Formats: sequence, structure tokens, C-alpha cells
Amino acid sequence: MLACDERFTFVKTRVAPPFLFAGLALMATLGLAIWLESHRGFTSLDGATTVPTVARTDANQGLTVDDHPDIVKIFLRDQADLDRLVAIGVELHEKRGSDFVWATTTISLIQKLRAQGFEVETPTGDASIAPVSNSNAGYHSLSEIGAHMDELMVKNPSLVRNVVYGISWRKARNPADGYDLKTMCITNRRPGDCTLNPNTNKPRFLLMAAVHPRELATSEMAMRWMDYLLSGYGTDPEVTALLDSSEIWVIPVANPDGKALVDSGAGQPKSQRKNADTSRVINTEIAGATCDLSPTAASWNLAGVDLNRNASFRWGLAGSSANPCSAFYRGQAPASEPEEQALESLMRALFRDQRNESGLTSAAPLTTTGVMISLHSYGNLLLIPFLSAKCQYQQPCPAIERAPNDAGLRTLGFRMAYYNQFAVGQAPEIMYQASGTQDDWAYATLGVASYTFEVGADPDGQPCSGFTPIYSCNDSVFWPALRPALLYAAKAARQPYAIPSGPTVTAVSATASPSGTGALVSVTVSLADDALGSVGFSRPEPKSLDRVEIYLDQPPWQSPRPAMTGSLSALNTLSLTLIIAGNQPVTTTQRTLFVRGCNVAGACGPSTALWIKAGSHAQ
Repeated sequence: MLACDERFTFVKTRVAPPFLFAGLALMATLGLAIWLESHRGFTSLDGATTVPTVARTDANQGLTVDDHPDIVKIFLRDQADLDRLVAIGVELHEKRGSDFVWATTTISLIQKLRAQGFEVETPTGDASIAPVSNSNAGYHSLSEIGAHMDELMVKNPSLVRNVVYGISWRKARNPADGYDLKTMCITNRRPGDCTLNPNTNKPRFLLMAAVHPRELATSEMAMRWMDYLLSGYGTDPEVTALLDSSEIWVIPVANPDGKALVDSGAGQPKSQRKNADTSRVINTEIAGATCDLSPTAASWNLAGVDLNRNASFRWGLAGSSANPCSAFYRGQAPASEPEEQALESLMRALFRDQRNESGLTSAAPLTTTGVMISLHSYGNLLLIPFLSAKCQYQQPCPAIERAPNDAGLRTLGFRMAYYNQFAVGQAPEIMYQASGTQDDWAYATLGVASYTFEVGADPDGQPCSGFTPIYSCNDSVFWPALRPALLYAAKAARQPYAIPSGPTVTAVSATASPSGTGALVSVTVSLADDALGSVGFSRPEPKSLDRVEIYLDQPPWQSPRPAMTGSLSALNTLSLTLIIAGNQPVTTTQRTLFVRGCNVAGACGPSTALWIKAGSHAQ
């Protein structure tokens, strides 16, 4: 169970059910005026009218408070309680405890929950609820993100291609409104690269963010990933080798309509999790009530469809809601939303169907290529398919509820978690069940190794928790935890069910000295097959180390044999001397070494690239 934040004390209260408020805000909010500003196919809701929050009286305490979103604990007696919360529309957080969930609520929603028998834990006296950060200071708006994508393409024409892969719900209804759906392809471009054709020679890695746009840090991480790759090409051997051999696709904002609504709150971002679909607004939980459409509405009652419950695999099962006002509303049908239709079409265009079956009885082969990661917040979790499995919290899912490639999915998951110690597992094992999700769809339909990262700490980790953490957390906490994990995943995308079974190169250095027209290169390598996260379920068993392989100028998949192989003893560090001959003075010739380790099971991990020149240390 999570500890309480030391800055306030939680008190569990049992109060007689209060009289519910007669109703919620009706459709009058549909008349709210919103001015649009266009920027190269993106528009933002700058200058939208702000509707003040309505003062309400807490029937439990006689307190008058603003009914704004806040964090509370809701205690669970069984799985049925969790299912009821989803159906009601309670905005559950991804971090939870053994017998409770964190949730964003309001005073009026707390009253509703208590009336239905739930125990809700709030700060002492219920005078105020643990506040959610309500500032988006420093975060980039939708228009700023679009402008940055355009700028990167102009500055890096040989590395970048921006692609429009669809349109948003609002634009589908009115071409003069809404937004294009944009993705960026980053690679050392050659003919045939960055095309919407799955038959490519380069493996592909897809990172997407802002499916739930109120999770502000996710777009920031996507932007840092793009900047890291483009600034590192030609200056960092690892990034250079990656972009020479792979395509990296990035969707900084998968839900631009929703992101624009978040931005419309200016200094107080709207807590919009869903898209802007207002075709269904009748709240099925409260007779005569509708979803709220105002910029300051309580997040649990907003209109829209949760795109990560709208995917066309296992749509409509537990962990989603048929209530249009629920935070987990799944939509009227599988892939009913244009954003989800476009995303599924994009992934079909990026990744070959490598499972080639309609059922879920056989695994994708070890030769499968492609990795997809969807960024969400928060909880420091790394979720693997199937998120829709029927299992119990904090218990390993049985074999029948696991993906056919479960071992490979967990191995790559634990390899990435080595760098950040995120908890690894299926959603019901470490969070809660979710159906109609995009990563389940990508794996089940195409065989792609797919993951959800829940970025950010639990509420005890303030200020770097919640959906709108202070901006400085992006550089001080989130990016250092994500960067090496994303780099590992991108390198493993060549064969994600095979490569992570091998050891990780945890450190490598090299020094070259002239020798005639060649060089003597001294290489020191540290390997670890137990470079795995330690939190989660079904952690792989490390194997004994076998050897180090060093390739010269060509990576392992292009070379018939390594330039040098060194056997390992009980130690995991090895020093080798490699003789490199050349027709030119090596002092003016930069060479690339690719170093990887293999274990006694014959599995070889991803290679690490270094640059060498005689008389200098490798980079």
C-alpha cells in the first residue's frame, strides 16, 4: 500500500449517504464560443472563454468549496467495485494500492460515491482535497508542437519527413475546423524510406503521445526524443548508427482536438482525457443529465471518447464504459473515432502483419520486427499486452490470459525497466484491466511488440506526479528515466522477441594507437545478463555470459562474422586488443566498432556503437 504524502494527512470517513444534487450542467454549455487560431494545419484554442467554477456546499461537512478536480483515495471491496467506478465514469489514476485506487474527483462526485456505499478518503476534515497541479506553465501548446515539427523538418531535410495520416473528429465534421493528425519519420533517408508501406528494409519504432492529452508530460517526452535523435545524428555514434539502420516514427499528439481543449484553459488546463466527440452527451448514470462541455468542467463528466478504449481489438469489455460521460467511454462501436481509424491504418502501413492469423493461439516469430510504445501518465509502470486480460491485481496472470509472445514481451519490458525501475506486467497485474487499447490491438493484429509507459511517480512523489506535474520534472526526472529505455527499445526493434534475450552492454570504451597504416585498438567491455528491472511479474532468469563480439564498420546483421571474439570467464568485464589494418593513416580515418555480448543460450543482445581514431579515446 502506498504511503501518504507527508504534507497532508488522509482520514478515512464513513458518512451517511448525502442527498444528491438534482442534476448537472445541461446543454447550454454547447453555446460556449471558441476562437480558433490556425498554424500550418494545426490550430489552438487560445483565448477561449473561461467559465468560472460553481461554488457548492458539501452536504457532509457544511463546507462551501469550488467543485474543481482533486485527488482522493477510493477503497475497494472487490473487483465489482472497480468495475462500478469505471461504469460511473470516475477518473481512475494508473497508480493504485492493494485495496484502493487514486482518482480525480469533485465534492459532488464524492457525494455520489458515498451514496453508493464507497469509502472515500480525503484530507483531514474534508475542508480541501489534495490538489492536482492546475498549471501548464512551461508546457508546449498544440500550435507550438506543430511549429516545432515544421522547424525540425526544415533544418533536417535529409533526416525528417512529416506525414499527415488522418484528421481529427472535429475536422471530419467540418473541414474548416479541427486538426490534421501528424507524425514524423526520422532516419538517414534513402529512396523508399519513410513511406507508408510496411514492406521496408529498415525496422521501425513508433512512439506516440497525448492519446490522453491532459497527460501533459507525454508530448514533452516525444519532443525531447525527436530533438535527441536529430541533435545526435553525426555527433553521437549510437544515435547515428540507429538512424542509419532504422526508421523512428513519432506522434507527439495523437489526440489534437483533446489537446486543444486542454490548452483552452490557459493557466488552468482543462482535464480532457478524451477526444472532442460530442455526438453522445447523455449521462446514462444520472437521469436527465448530460456530459459537461465547459472548459472548467470536472474531468469525470466531460464529453468525448477515450481513444485508448476505442481500438477494434477486444472492444467493449471490462475496463471500459458505455456511459458517454465516463472518462473511459469506449464510443459507439469499435474504432468509431476518426483518430483511432487513422492510427490503426497508420500502424498497418508501418508494420507487416507478422502473426498471420485471426486467433490468438500462435506467437509471432522470432524474426518479427517493430516496436510500438504509447506514452501515458502516471505511475512508473510499463504495461505489456494483454491489458484486457482477466486477472487479479498483484497476482501473475495465468497462462491462458497471457499473449502468445508473453515471454518475449516481458523480456523486452524488463530490459527497458533496467534503466528506470518501472514496474513491468499486464495491466490487471499492476494496475487495472483495460479493453479496446491501442497496444493490445497492435500486438494482436500485427504481432508488433507493444507497450504502454505510465510516466511519473505516484501521489507521494509530488511535485513530479499527477497529470500536470511542474514543468521542471520533465528534465529532472522523466527524460532521464525514459531516454535510455527508448534507445534500447529502438535498437531492439530489429527483432524485439529475440535480441533482448541476450546480455546488455553496460559499459564500453576503446583506445586506438597507430600501427603502420593501421591501428592497435584496446577495447574494454562490461556485460550483464541480469540488467533487468526488479519490479513486476515473471522477471526473466539471467543466463551465464559466454562471449563478446566486436564488428568493424558494419553491424552484426550485415557482417558474416565478427572482427574479434573474446570469451568470458566468471567476470563480466573483458579487455581485448583488435588490430585494424588500413590503406590510409588511421589518424585521419574514423572507424566504427559495434560491440555486443552473447550468453550461453546463444542469444546475443543489441550492439553498442563506438567511433575510434588512432591516438584518441572512442566516443
